[in-house]
Amino acid sequence: MTPANIFITFARFICATVLHVSLIDEISHGMMMMKFVCNHQYKFKLYWVAWICGFCQAMSCLLVEIANIGVLNGANDTIDIVFNFIALAIITDFDNLVFSSMKGEVFRELITEDFTSDVLRISHTTSKKCSLFEKSD
Repeated sequence: MTPANIFITFARFICATVLHVSLIDEISHGMMMMKFVCNHQYKFKLYWVAWICGFCQAMSCLLVEIANIGVLNGANDTIDIVFNFIALAIITDFDNLVFSSMKGEVFRELITEDFTSDVLRISHTTSKKCSLFEKSD
């Protein structure tokens, strides 16, 4: 193996960092979904299905990030590194692209922030940082 030059190393670092920063919100959202289901099992008919949805979101983002590290380390050209990064960034943003294309769908209304903020309000939590009205009995 020949050592990589400084440009290839810098491109790997920048691409890995940018994808990591862009995936932090997606992973934390999946983890918040799992915590909400654990604290509010009574709101779901099959609570484990809702938990698995949050788990799949968090794990898919984590696996894409691991794949990104593998692809970046396997590429030996700066152009290949950038193109592979762009392809993985599009894959991670695919769910947002599908959501934005659902302009006239009735289902879109059920997953917007206006609807979910009222329906999925946190009634109680097990967090030590919660306020008095959020504490579990």
